[in-house]
Amino acid sequence: MQTERIEQVISKAREFLGTPYLWGGNTRQGIDCSGLMLQAFQAIGHNVPRVAGDQQKIGQHVEIDELIAGDLIFFTDKPGNTTITHVGMVTSTDYDKDVVNFIHASSSPKGVMEANALADWWQELYVGATRPEVFV
Repeated sequence: MQTERIEQVISKAREFLGTPYLWGGNTRQGIDCSGLMLQAFQAIGHNVPRVAGDQQKIGQHVEIDELIAGDLIFFTDKPGNTTITHVGMVTSTDYDKDVVNFIHASSSPKGVMEANALADWWQELYVGATRPEVFV
């Protein structure tokens, strides 16, 4: 694993904490979930696709109980759907405490924030996860 590169990408994503959500945005004035990933990976000079569904294809599938920092995690918009509509990046894990923190651009008033992917709300919307090939 490339710990330093993973830390750089997470650090860049965290620079956007509190940035308001804007569909199609990728600046501090407003950003969406896939735009946040685009900006984060540019910190290490790596380009990723602009759309969340395409970002799932940039690496290998990872099971939810094997997630590590830097993995991309994907969600849908309502329980039962499988179409990817949202992406975030794992920032830390503590499986003993049922915690998989991830950063994402939320449409809530908080904007870019971190949340626990193992919380019931997110588990109902979970689609899958990918370990980007740039980190393997």
